Amino acid sequence: MGGVLEAMSEVRRPGSTLSREEKSALSDPPGKSLEEDWMEVSSSRRGKSRLFVRLLADRLTFYDKLPPMGNTVVQPLDVVLFSRVVSVLGRNTSRHHLRVIDVGRNWWDLRSDPPEKIDGWAEKTVSRVENFRRARRRISIKVSPGDNLPITSAMSQRNIGGVGKLILCLAKCSPCDPDKGDFSAKVSVKRTPMRDRREGRETHSLFADEDELALVSDPDLQEAQAAHWSEQAVQYLKKCETLPPALVPDFRLTVRMGVPDGLKKYVWTHAAGLPISTVNSLATQASYDALLRNCYGEFIPESFCDPVPTFCQGILGTGAPNLDQAVTHLKLLTEEGQMRLRRLLWCISLASHGVELSPFLPNLLAALLVFYDEAEVFAIVASLIKIVEMDRNSEKSANPRILVTRGMLNKQAKLLVQDGRKNQVVVDVLDHLSRLKIDVHTVAVKLLQDGLAHALPFRALCRVMGSYLGEGSEVLLRYALALLKVQSEALLKCTSAEDAEKLLANLGEGLDTPELADTLCKVAFSMRVRVTGLERISSSWGTSYITADLNMPVHIFCRPRLSAPRGHCPDELWEAIWSRVPDSVRIFDPKLLWDRLADGMSLRFMLEKCKKHIDSPMVFFIWTPQGDIIGGYSPSVWVKTNGYLDTTTLCRSAESAFVFNKIGDKAPEFWFWTGFNELLLQASEQRGLAFGGDAPAITVDKNLIRAGTSASRTFKSPSLIAPTISETATDEPFNDDGSLRGISHAEFEILRFEIFMCV
Repeated sequence: MGGVLEAMSEVRRPGSTLSREEKSALSDPPGKSLEEDWMEVSSSRRGKSRLFVRLLADRLTFYDKLPPMGNTVVQPLDVVLFSRVVSVLGRNTSRHHLRVIDVGRNWWDLRSDPPEKIDGWAEKTVSRVENFRRARRRISIKVSPGDNLPITSAMSQRNIGGVGKLILCLAKCSPCDPDKGDFSAKVSVKRTPMRDRREGRETHSLFADEDELALVSDPDLQEAQAAHWSEQAVQYLKKCETLPPALVPDFRLTVRMGVPDGLKKYVWTHAAGLPISTVNSLATQASYDALLRNCYGEFIPESFCDPVPTFCQGILGTGAPNLDQAVTHLKLLTEEGQMRLRRLLWCISLASHGVELSPFLPNLLAALLVFYDEAEVFAIVASLIKIVEMDRNSEKSANPRILVTRGMLNKQAKLLVQDGRKNQVVVDVLDHLSRLKIDVHTVAVKLLQDGLAHALPFRALCRVMGSYLGEGSEVLLRYALALLKVQSEALLKCTSAEDAEKLLANLGEGLDTPELADTLCKVAFSMRVRVTGLERISSSWGTSYITADLNMPVHIFCRPRLSAPRGHCPDELWEAIWSRVPDSVRIFDPKLLWDRLADGMSLRFMLEKCKKHIDSPMVFFIWTPQGDIIGGYSPSVWVKTNGYLDTTTLCRSAESAFVFNKIGDKAPEFWFWTGFNELLLQASEQRGLAFGGDAPAITVDKNLIRAGTSASRTFKSPSLIAPTISETATDEPFNDDGSLRGISHAEFEILRFEIFMCV
């Protein structure tokens, strides 16, 4: 850790000059000491030495000799005023040092002997610093929020007088030369510690599980990240609608250093290129509500069952993985948060047709939901997808905002391998993995597919997410290479493919301390990555892991838009039905045409209502007394016939017809048109209704009171509920040629009967 700290100080060595307040404090008489002891002190001002340290109510003082007792004033070597402290690291009891950082980027690192003694110092130091922060927050309530905002080019200069213009000129010619990438120094010469809270319940959304989040949070990390954002920068970000282009490079460099939870809403929104009015906006919520109505109709579902659209089909070894298989940090969301994540995924699937394969997308949504409301999350992700969809050459982009197709992920993985072979350390790792019979292209795809979510702790992932929102998918490529380089020693020690794959699955474990997170970031952005369009990368598949498996069944994610009255069919059954109706029918919305409970039990009246919509496809449902559901889909509604309907008169093919059942909590089952006969449906006031022939799959008597179901040759379907009459020797009621082996039939009293037309 010492090497990391020294590296940090070399990168951004602050000035050694004392502020006016610090010079004055050197001659102040000492107050009562809360703690005092000899310690090993490393500082950016004086290097490393053993000093006597006093913890007072408002400062830390350092002496090279033991100061005398009494009121004798002895000037200390150095002083740290708590009013200027932006960050205190070392509150985690597993870390045996205390680090204090002030607004001038000066730092002091204190180590005690024995190491455990530093815990008491850390607790009291944090308490005193928090007192000063609370005082600043109370003062800020009485001060206008815009008092500290710098004058920017976005402000109207016609309201600035001559003195104001002179100040503006002097500000531009200020001798202050802040370090590159210091956004706080760019927006204001004055620099005071940020007043907002770094972490806590109020910095997270209502969908975050606070107990689970506490297990992956480190107050030291929050403090270290907050040190890069001054109060002036925070106010600027909150008031500035969009960042001026001149500030974007420095802003992005500062985002790389990390963002505390209290600022993520504002910083990440600017990083994504959205106006700050997107946050906490009624317009954002209204826009999202309109989208929900467009996707789901008048009835927005409150629950969603697996599988949901995770955009992972064919790459995780299953047709459609469950949400907990696709999202690594899902447990950080409450049950309500997980439901909102499912709804967001469905919205993207229904509203966007440009996302083919993107395992990173559900992980991105889950991370954003910890800090944003549902509508804000959709606004951010939709803006990224829109950029890709509007770019006709997104497959050839040098740095696509988000990978949304199988081809883009394949090319990005091949680019990772090519760039890795240009780095001496990474190429050794790749060659070693190849000797262990591990496909390096598969390793690259697995690293990139979910945006490193499976490999990184959540806090390290958040740091990657912040840079990704501002700089695109190249960030994921850089961090993947950095992980291979940082863990090269451990990977080169692996003697078997099993050991190497186990390490690769948790490549970033433990990289959630401030020092290690900084190290990973520096390695990532020091990597030499080729800036080239993806069109220069071969489109041939680098690994069979990413190719589409033609033998794997494809799960079609679609849902109908329901309007009032919606009937009583559960959403999960509608979803299953709608994925099986013809594509040309999915553009329609199902409307409740007839309900036995509302419209009565007159078969004549039902047929008259259906006659008005004779060319409309139909879905009907019949409930048993036990709550089970049977039904069917037909290219035509019920019409009065003399015998069976002539299928050649239909405007749509009868081949799309099917029957289904939903028994208890089991998944729905479907049986489709076989072509063994042309017996689709018949309806008459004397005989009632029949769907299917050679023993109808579903029958309803003329009084609409009782229904029956039999093994039907039309759909090669068994009795849709447990048969009450059976003459078959086995559970299979059909011979190989589709003929019936015997009778398999069940009857029941109708609990509910609903007919929907698709218009």
